[in-house]
Amino acid sequence: MSQGLLGTGETVLYRKPVRPWVFVPFLLGCAVGDYAEPSDRPDDPDDVPRLEDVVNPRFKPPPMRQIPAGDFYVGCHEGVALELLGIRCQADEKFRREHVDAFSIDVDEVTQYEYRRCVLAKRCTPPSMRDPDDDVQRPTPYKHDLPVVYVSWRQAREYCQWRGTRLPTELEWERAARGDIARLFPWGSALPTCRLANFEGCGGELQAVTSHPEGVSADGLYDMAGNAWEWVEESPGEDFPHSMRVIRGGNFNSPAELLRTSYRGHLVESFGYPTVGFRCATSRQVE
Repeated sequence: MSQGLLGTGETVLYRKPVRPWVFVPFLLGCAVGDYAEPSDRPDDPDDVPRLEDVVNPRFKPPPMRQIPAGDFYVGCHEGVALELLGIRCQADEKFRREHVDAFSIDVDEVTQYEYRRCVLAKRCTPPSMRDPDDDVQRPTPYKHDLPVVYVSWRQAREYCQWRGTRLPTELEWERAARGDIARLFPWGSALPTCRLANFEGCGGELQAVTSHPEGVSADGLYDMAGNAWEWVEESPGEDFPHSMRVIRGGNFNSPAELLRTSYRGHLVESFGYPTVGFRCATSRQVE
């Protein structure tokens, strides 16, 4: 797969830790504006959160969807659709039936607007393009309705904790993506198109979180395939370094086969990446 997990044209072997700073030229080339203080942005009330949005008790949190408890199929089942894609299931995608307790999960990937609210509340640190060799931090792109990226696994956890939530487990994420039957993709078994998801060949950049209503999951969740990879809670397993965490869902430059609901990617938890975002979950039932 020439694009690799990050979709930046680099081939990356994810059985070993990666050096994410090799992607800095890509990061600088895709900027759409500085992640700046509100006073530095255009006078658009929908563009950047204001300090009063952080403390306003009437400000509604991002919408979440309730997922009932029950059994569902996990993993990869080789069939006609996978044959058309020319791929085989991986060893860590064992097809099986699992149980998940009831939970709620964000309808959308966390947006830059929502993450900025946490930064204003001084409970989150800004996303940044950091070069570990010289500890240089650079401004990051900002557009209010795009998924927030360049956030590490720990930053994603801090944001979810600020909201009184957490990162989803792998089982929760997969149940939310595929429903209670073994859907190959969130929308079903149809092969991906640019009407269904933002992936390889669909523009090569992040898109607004509600851009693909035809590709929602059975539970009405957006971007469970494509747009940005999503951090989940767990590490990938005993055969991996403790510094690795699982990512799910594919990104805007992923080939179609990486969009399947069972595919597991892995990245170093301490870095932010240009194609990795997240969504939050909770064991509580929400309105």
